[in-house]
Amino acid sequence: MKKLKHCHINLRVILIIIIIGIAPASYPQKSNWTKFESEQAKAEISFPSSFSESTEKKENVTTYKIMSELNDNVFFFSYSLHSIELNDEYKLAQVSLESFANGVNGKIINQKEYKVKNGKGIESQIEMQDGSMIATYIVIIKNQIQYQVVAATSKEKAYLKISKKFIKSFKLK
Repeated sequence: MKKLKHCHINLRVILIIIIIGIAPASYPQKSNWTKFESEQAKAEISFPSSFSESTEKKENVTTYKIMSELNDNVFFFSYSLHSIELNDEYKLAQVSLESFANGVNGKIINQKEYKVKNGKGIESQIEMQDGSMIATYIVIIKNQIQYQVVAATSKEKAYLKISKKFIKSFKLK
């Protein structure tokens, strides 16, 4: 009987160790908000963790990409400077939304007009990875600059809160 009691205690200890080891992985890391500002883009946005930057140049457009990851959740901002005139900006924003959704193999759940200082764009929610992730996607084309803001997170309440704060931090100057 003593052996069974000892075994039962060991199982309890092992279970506690497993729970302690796994539990932190299911909660978000503490956010360390970092602001990105660009005079060139006349924009700013705050990321929930440190970010990386890259630039891609093509014939008529230069795109600046800024990205941050937090527990496999992605926070992304880009702006593209176009050297050719862009007409029907709202229609181009719609094409950009559809292209993004197809590129991530996602399903557009909803979309609405997104208003910003002296302009408008599209805000959409896109379901990804068989519904386990949701992306908020914003695209605005204004004064030859295309802005994209993306928060792709799990549907856990804590990450959705971080996503909303990220999206809300986007400002055009």
